[in-house]
Amino acid sequence: ETGACESGIAERALYAGVGGRSIDADVYLAFGISGSEGHLAALAPHTRVVAINSDPEAEIFKVASCGIVADATAILRELLAEVRGEGIEDASPEEQP
Repeated sequence: ETGACESGIAERALYAGVGGRSIDADVYLAFGISGSEGHLAALAPHTRVVAINSDPEAEIFKVASCGIVADATAILRELLAEVRGEGIEDASPEEQP
């Protein structure tokens, strides 16, 4: 299992890879995914990977169409805030960095 499953963040039914689900998507957002061989085997050949991982040597970057070396949790929080309309441009000028 993955850290997300082990920590209770994600249900086991969402596990992707050998022994889990296959991923048949046009674009796969890989937040904090190391890119183990078993996980990569679950990706359909046409799937484009956008990888976000703090480890610049993570295997996922070898198959990614594009990648960001950063804290995946922080990037995900920022992305979700934007989607929810809570992004930095929505903050008052005194709240912006």
